[in-house]
Amino acid sequence: MATVRLTKSEKRQTRKATKPPKTQAPEFSLAPLSPKNAAQAKYLSAIQKHQQVFALGPAGAGKTYLATHYAVQEIMAERCKKFIVARPMISSDRSENIGFLPGDLNMKFTPWAIPILDVIEKLVGKVRTQEWLRKGTIEFAPFQFMRGRTFDGGAIVLLDEAQNCTKEQLRLFVTRLGECKVIISGDPQQSDIRDSGLTYVVALAKRYQIGAEICRFSSRDIVRSRLCQAWVEAFDSENDFDVDMKKQSEHRKDSILYVRPPLDFSSERFDAD
Repeated sequence: MATVRLTKSEKRQTRKATKPPKTQAPEFSLAPLSPKNAAQAKYLSAIQKHQQVFALGPAGAGKTYLATHYAVQEIMAERCKKFIVARPMISSDRSENIGFLPGDLNMKFTPWAIPILDVIEKLVGKVRTQEWLRKGTIEFAPFQFMRGRTFDGGAIVLLDEAQNCTKEQLRLFVTRLGECKVIISGDPQQSDIRDSGLTYVVALAKRYQIGAEICRFSSRDIVRSRLCQAWVEAFDSENDFDVDMKKQSEHRKDSILYVRPPLDFSSERFDAD
């Protein structure tokens, strides 16, 4: 049987024809961004209308989810080219050190970015999320490397878990802001550090009329689950009681105060039988 020899041009065409296609993100329409309560509706309206927004309230109220969904929506509509995420990287020992983690900067930041990446992947899929990370459409900005930067170019910038930022870190962050939209999200009641600067910066914005819209959420606005809401309300009730007792003891040291019964940790309360 005669051997058929292909020219170089024919070989190139054959390789192109047999080469597997590149993985591309599937085309689809993004789910609409719909608020679930009045507090969320006010928050979304503030994000759309104002350059700077504070979102303050308990876990599970949708602060991070709505900000991320809004950023994804603007990127898909080509009204925004970049979504920058900053977050204090407080570990269990309350330290900030990512140098020992493997990989590039985005990979080092990943453990702290999982909540936001989960939202983006849920909205646009894993393929498109990874593509945006490669292209820099999604960028993580650790505080260790923030000095000297300017956030501009019409980017949407989210500072998440801002209650774990010190005054110095928050000053560093807000002085990076150029022509961009910024959302600062946090729960002042759930800080992992003793010297949180979140409430201080909010007070500065109000005192000097810096033009920041402040949106507050309460336990009534929690949408994560009924269980999450119940736990937040339980902790808030205990904290409120402790504050009231402390105030009474300061003003009525010689009086007899009502003492709350201690929590019962006996095994009988938790016996499966």
